[in-house]
Amino acid sequence: MKILPLHGLSQKAFLALSAFFFSACDFSTVFEPTYNDGVKDYFKEYTENAAIEEHTLSPDSYSDSSGRLCVPSSAGDLVLDYYMRNPQKYILQPSVTFSALEETIDRSGVEIIQSDTNHIVLTVPQSLLVDSDEGKNISPTISLLEPKSGRTFRQYSVDLYCNSKPPRLYNPTVLNDNNSTFAIAFDMPSAAELALRHKDLTTISINGSSFPLTIDENGNFIFEDSRFTTSPKSSYTAINSKNFVQTSRSVYFATEEAFSADEKSYTLVLSDSAGLTSQTTASTMITKLNKPQIFDPKNNEIADGSSVIYEKDYEKNCSEITLVPPSQDHLGNEVEDSTLHYVIYKGTSSVASLYKTGSTKESLTLQLEVGTWYIEAYAEKTNYENSAPAKADIRVIDTSLYISANGDDSIADGSEELPYATFTAALAEINSRSISTSNYVFYITGNLTGEEELKDPISASSLVIRGSDSNGGISSLKIETALPLTLKKLSLGSLALSSGSPKLADCTIENLSVANGAEITLSDGVSVTNAETSGSINIEGSAVVTGELKVKDSEGGIITITNELTGETAATITPETYANGTRILSENELLATNYGKFKVKQKTSDTVWGITSGGLLSEMAKRQIAINVYTGESDIEVTKSESANTVTFTAESGFTAFVWEIDDKTPEATGYSGITVSEGILVIDTSSWSIGIYDIYLTAKKGGETYSYHAQIAIN
Repeated sequence: MKILPLHGLSQKAFLALSAFFFSACDFSTVFEPTYNDGVKDYFKEYTENAAIEEHTLSPDSYSDSSGRLCVPSSAGDLVLDYYMRNPQKYILQPSVTFSALEETIDRSGVEIIQSDTNHIVLTVPQSLLVDSDEGKNISPTISLLEPKSGRTFRQYSVDLYCNSKPPRLYNPTVLNDNNSTFAIAFDMPSAAELALRHKDLTTISINGSSFPLTIDENGNFIFEDSRFTTSPKSSYTAINSKNFVQTSRSVYFATEEAFSADEKSYTLVLSDSAGLTSQTTASTMITKLNKPQIFDPKNNEIADGSSVIYEKDYEKNCSEITLVPPSQDHLGNEVEDSTLHYVIYKGTSSVASLYKTGSTKESLTLQLEVGTWYIEAYAEKTNYENSAPAKADIRVIDTSLYISANGDDSIADGSEELPYATFTAALAEINSRSISTSNYVFYITGNLTGEEELKDPISASSLVIRGSDSNGGISSLKIETALPLTLKKLSLGSLALSSGSPKLADCTIENLSVANGAEITLSDGVSVTNAETSGSINIEGSAVVTGELKVKDSEGGIITITNELTGETAATITPETYANGTRILSENELLATNYGKFKVKQKTSDTVWGITSGGLLSEMAKRQIAINVYTGESDIEVTKSESANTVTFTAESGFTAFVWEIDDKTPEATGYSGITVSEGILVIDTSSWSIGIYDIYLTAKKGGETYSYHAQIAIN
């Protein structure tokens, strides 16, 4: 901690002055009016007012070449603890202003509180510091308000700037240039790091000789001296097995110093416009630390410089990586207590924001949320050269993607806030990740009105498609993939299955089509209005087909009961061909207790069709129609004629005002099909009528009198 000088009078000074007044003063004059006024003002100030007298600053600060007090943006949030003189123990409302700071810099994360009677704590978030780096003035001015009286007390200011020291050069290595001269190789920091907070770099010095350096807005570097190049000479060779690996940030410097076998070392110093510096040493003799290691969530080492993708752990809501300091130098000698320094950026090595920095001597596990990350880590130890940096681009993906009727594929990222509009865009995102072992979930919000299609290739191991709320729906969905699929809580206008074997639960489907070779499972909560299949349908629980289930003649077309059926009727089957022995239900132990829950739509014939306990289509009985006339209730002569399933009733002539009824309802009100009425003629086609007994009534008038007729049709 750095403690700055006191502002105003301290308590010790106050006590000393008090002692002076009461021991050295001539009391005959102390209480004179002009003298007494000053004493009263002094005592009033120090007994009735609150004021900040000193502060402590964290993290450690330092001064630039102009003597300005600076803090870095790399050490996390900035915390200032202000000590107050507060004799009346006021509960205050402190506030802070940064009058010299650019207005465009976000201050929303700044917090200031009265932590106790005598302390005000100001927290400045790292995000503000990063935006203020390269020497911006962040001097805070604290104001104190006593809300009960409305009094304000004396303000307190600290002159403070944000300017991180230049980063160290990575992996400086002395090379042999054809046994003629020495050369130095090193890596510049990442473009993201330089663009974020080190565009103010101005020089690099090597053993005291300075050379101009320029950094542009994108973090690219330019060395004006021609001895700096970004490509190695073929004549460069390693010294003492210290190999240097070329990267996109590598720089080579020709020293023009004669090569010798003697020990040679170089000190490299980066400087910025404020005179802040960082220093790195390269030597031919001392050994170099090996690179740190970075391990993935499964404890596999991430290859240096690689780009990798990992799924979010849904229990932890993140993915984890582990950093491990090196335990050996470049010659294989054991090393203890090396310090690993790391920087994590949200973004890539080119474009990023600073997320976290730190140091560790032990293995360290870090949690990364969904997003793109860039990590750099190097190690240092006294009497060793710093290690080369370990680098990795890491992408943590969320395997839940949202697709919405209100989505926009041009800006979508699959989040709930920015959903995709189509399956096409969501599948393109999956395939771009190239992780075939991922289990994905598509959440559907609203009703997708376009024709959606699931078709190979799909780079995943499984996919769940589900409505994210009560109105998740798809007007038309075509499935042609062998990928394991599950559909849940969806409203589907139509579902056409060409291949694969999806499972459905809590779905409603208007029209279902299952092609030959495809298989679908209908589970609890599935309701299908109409369906046709030449493939296979598994049905269980409360699943039901409320309309027709057309079973086509094919190699498939078999329905399998995969669990106990809980409804009264699971489906009404319409076979493409009515033939004894056609298999409708596959054989298993569930047939005996569930086969009766499948009905057969009756063909226009005299035969009653059903399904046997063995799951086969069978003629259960011939339809028989019997007509019984109640003569005691009939005084109209009616002739009857039958042809197959059709019965015709014809009343004798001479009557008017005919009224026909079936089961005490008008023919139109019964809902029965195949009925035709024309005055005294009633024609009934009973092909679609269920087995049972139906009452036929007729009333008519003749000579002002009303006459009647009552008969029953029994269909067996």
